Order: sequence, then C-alpha cells, then structure tokens
Amino acid sequence: MGIIIVAGASFVEVHGGRIHAENRAGGGARFMFSLSRGVPPMVAEEPGST
Repeated sequence: MGIIIVAGASFVEVHGGRIHAENRAGGGARFMFSLSRGVPPMVAEEPGST
C-alpha cells in the first residue's frame, strides 16, 4: 500500500495540490488532499505561443 501513497502524493503535487496525513485515535491513518482548479504550471501555455 505504501507505493500507492507515494504515487498519489506525486500526482497531487504535480497538479498543484497538497496532501496531508494524520493518525486516527482508534488506529490507522487518515489521508486528505486538495487539488487546484487551475492549469498545472508544467502544462500552462506561454503567452504568444499560439
């Protein structure tokens, strides 16, 4: 399961989001993420490139 968390974190970061994890009182962990609604910087077109 660890590799899925790493891949998910990479996906979230590439798309301008954030990921956060916290321990749960009864055991286990909770993962939360947010994604930006904008265009990721790596695919944004530069002005005048059309």
